[in-house]
Amino acid sequence: MKFGLKLEDIAKINKRLGGTLRDAASLDFALHAGEGKRDIRRLALIWRAILTDHPFDDGNKRTAELVTRKYARSKGLRVDTPRLVREILDVSRGNITNLDKIERRIKYATTGN
Repeated sequence: MKFGLKLEDIAKINKRLGGTLRDAASLDFALHAGEGKRDIRRLALIWRAILTDHPFDDGNKRTAELVTRKYARSKGLRVDTPRLVREILDVSRGNITNLDKIERRIKYATTGN
């Protein structure tokens, strides 16, 4: 199954968490840059946009978590919740932008990769 999300899908996830999209530019760029790429790379681009650029006024990290859970479900993977939370916090706090490093962190948090 192909993992696919649109800007509206991610904004809806965030809205359920009480947030509002305040700047769509980096998230929109990430979604377009991911076209034709492997799903894990697409998710890494989304993580980078959400966790370093903070496009939402609230719930950026929780949004990244829920998007990752949606990704894992679409791939039949299980999520190591404590590891996922740790990886999201590390990317956010460390302002990690290297996509290869973000991909590795996603793989660490999802089993079956």
